[in-house]
Amino acid sequence: MSAGPKILVVDDEEVICRGVQRILSGKGFEVVTSTDSPAALRLAVAEDFAAVLLDLKMPRMDGIQFVQELRKAKPTVPVIFVTGYPSLLEAESAERFGVLGHILKPFTPQEIVEAVQRCLRVSSPAVPSVEGGGLPLNEPKGEGPVGRSSAHDGAADREIRQGV
Repeated sequence: MSAGPKILVVDDEEVICRGVQRILSGKGFEVVTSTDSPAALRLAVAEDFAAVLLDLKMPRMDGIQFVQELRKAKPTVPVIFVTGYPSLLEAESAERFGVLGHILKPFTPQEIVEAVQRCLRVSSPAVPSVEGGGLPLNEPKGEGPVGRSSAHDGAADREIRQGV
């Protein structure tokens, strides 16, 4: 059996990486994770990923810097920001570099799966220009939160660690 589309998840919080990996691999995706953004960038350039889920606020290299560098080598790979700290400046930068949208932390399993599926649908065969600054990738619905950044309470983090 062949693996599904290969997704790169980059977040400085291991618990978020593991949670997203568990969610997406359970839906048939092949998932590679990294908590080190410069190492993840090298990986993203060297390998072919169907999409990249990327945290905005990370040490050493933030999400905007990551996308700027990624676009030099891989101008069409779909990117979705995953963040607990959305801002207008970041939204403008994201649009400028062709980021398809963002998912707000905390997110539900349904939101992350639907966002990736939507991203893959609209990005085949190449990333289109999306009017209005990207897709609305997570809307509140369904199950409770699965991933939260350290700025949020740790209930969802505990769920992921316990394998719930």
